[in-house]
Amino acid sequence: MAPGAATIEDLSPETLSRVFRLLSISDPSWSEMRHWQGPLALAAVSAEWRRIALDMPELWDRLTFNFTLALKREAPSLHEIAALHSRKVAARTWLMRSGIRPLQLALTYRTRLMTNYSTASHWRVGLVNPLSELVEEFSERVAVLRVVSADMASLDFFDATPSGFPQISELDIVTDTGYEYFAKQASIPSTLLPKLRRFSLAALDGSDMRRCIPISPITNTVDLNNITHLRLVRTAKIVAVYPLLAAFPRLIECHIVTYDSPRTISIPRAKTTLMHLRLLSLELSNGLSMQRLLDHISAPALDSLSLGQCFGFNPDIFDMADGPTHLLPALAPSLRRLSVSIDTPPAVLRDTFTRATRLTELRIVYHPELFAQLAADDLPARLDTLWILIPRAEKNDGTTPAVALDALEAVGRLFLLDIDVTLLVEVDPKAKARLAGGKNEDMRRLERSADAMGLGIRVLFGKEWRHRPCAPMGLHVGIGAEPDVERAFELDFGGNGEY
Repeated sequence: MAPGAATIEDLSPETLSRVFRLLSISDPSWSEMRHWQGPLALAAVSAEWRRIALDMPELWDRLTFNFTLALKREAPSLHEIAALHSRKVAARTWLMRSGIRPLQLALTYRTRLMTNYSTASHWRVGLVNPLSELVEEFSERVAVLRVVSADMASLDFFDATPSGFPQISELDIVTDTGYEYFAKQASIPSTLLPKLRRFSLAALDGSDMRRCIPISPITNTVDLNNITHLRLVRTAKIVAVYPLLAAFPRLIECHIVTYDSPRTISIPRAKTTLMHLRLLSLELSNGLSMQRLLDHISAPALDSLSLGQCFGFNPDIFDMADGPTHLLPALAPSLRRLSVSIDTPPAVLRDTFTRATRLTELRIVYHPELFAQLAADDLPARLDTLWILIPRAEKNDGTTPAVALDALEAVGRLFLLDIDVTLLVEVDPKAKARLAGGKNEDMRRLERSADAMGLGIRVLFGKEWRHRPCAPMGLHVGIGAEPDVERAFELDFGGNGEY
């Protein structure tokens, strides 16, 4: 055959298998069941490709599936019941092709009528819950499970599977009623999930953040001695978190997003020491909660610390101006990465620079007073990465680029030749059309100045700025244990809890 005359049809089955395997690893949407992507797209090309794809279980061991129906009436029609059954069959067929491989499942089942447990039970008289049934059938092979549901019936697989889930190492539950389910199912033994290491419990859409949810009953289902990664997103007030943390002796990464009123905060009697904790990410609603929790925790091996305010609350109530000592207890000698995406007094930051001598990465909010007094020698000697967040202007008057220019000049005066500096500029969503695409002179000057100084700059529009992208330490619990590091650093502020 002449050089260059070969076609894709001439590839050997072995070569095609390697190509398919690489595609399954590199495609982030591979697990989504769509006929134009993933293994279904490969199987539709030709009979040969279909045979090869069906003979590769590793192409089918991940599934992201939404069982939700858009119902138009109080009770489902026969057509809607048939459609739900078809979805269940399709999901089951997909997983049957995975052979005996461990499974990674991300399943969603939400209906507007399932508002409480009795309603969900009524539905199940004539309509089997497909999410629960699918998890029950493959319980022995599920290794990673993420459930998004608004009703407790979808969590029935916990007590409907006596043999438990011997392979689950990651469990991520996003629901309005999941915590109530754990509270009611006190009879579930902790041996149900013997290999669980990463556990996440989040309130669906962050609704009703202000109520205090009893979270301690999860100890009836989860063996806390084995948990290394914990994520609690708007599921309990801070007063419930204090005693809970002490029950996780092997905790390595912890991410907490919660609301609490300063008037309801009680001081814990004993300090909690977490010997193995390396990453701590806190998004709280007020400065007093932050200070009390940092005072309460001792983490001698802490490597990364991320502090921020939880989504949806007024920054005016976040006061870190009471003195520098409140931040210091969490600064372990081993701390290398620090992100403080709240407006912190210069005295706190200067004292932090003095004490945290091993910092290699720092993310802070731009403060004119701090940078006016700052010299290059004031920064930690080992610092090699600096991220500076430029908050958006309080009024939509286009002043944000001007403030960013001031910050750029302040950074330029430091002559940080050996430090990789990036400016993150928050812009109001309404100003996107005016500032994007080089339409604003200040933005053009900002970009030109940054290029001339060799500094990076990233402009955040729309909802991105609400994610507080200044902080790098995200806790990724759920599908895929290894995060997209670069994207997590830019967009995921400590894991913002949005799903």
